[in-house]
Amino acid sequence: MAAKVPRNFRLLEELEKGEKGLGAEACSYGLSDGDDLLMSNWNGTILGPPHSAHENRIYSLNIHCGDNYPDAPPTVQFTSKINLPCVDQKTGKVDPSRLPCLSQWRRDFTMETILIELRRLTVALKGTWLYLNIRNFLSLLKVLRLHDIYVMTATDHDFMKEGGLPKPKA
Repeated sequence: MAAKVPRNFRLLEELEKGEKGLGAEACSYGLSDGDDLLMSNWNGTILGPPHSAHENRIYSLNIHCGDNYPDAPPTVQFTSKINLPCVDQKTGKVDPSRLPCLSQWRRDFTMETILIELRRLTVALKGTWLYLNIRNFLSLLKVLRLHDIYVMTATDHDFMKEGGLPKPKA
């Protein structure tokens, strides 16, 4: 059985990692008050992923590590507005039951684990949005074809650059 690292030693490890920037590039965290001897209140930052609806955005959040941390998950609340399914739009609080790393909390998870999962969620939503838009686009193409409207595709565009013309519908 491995030795159980006390709460304050664990938080000191996380503080050192956060201050040295040894974690994920797009996430950062640190104590909100350097005089907080219990190391309970933290600030976190998530940079929006490139090529997504969150690109070039900086999201700030508060993390509170209770007395039972790391045996129990911290509470997380966004101070920036963000549209995620696990975040209450009025309060900014993250619903632990809707974020897997909080609902299935393990002692080896860290604040960085939470920040990374929240950032991944923004990327996952981007993929869902893209899928829905492609599906809607394909539906639109079917409607246009029903009405004999020609739509130039990327392949047609490449063909035209080579001097050819797209063939009209028969």
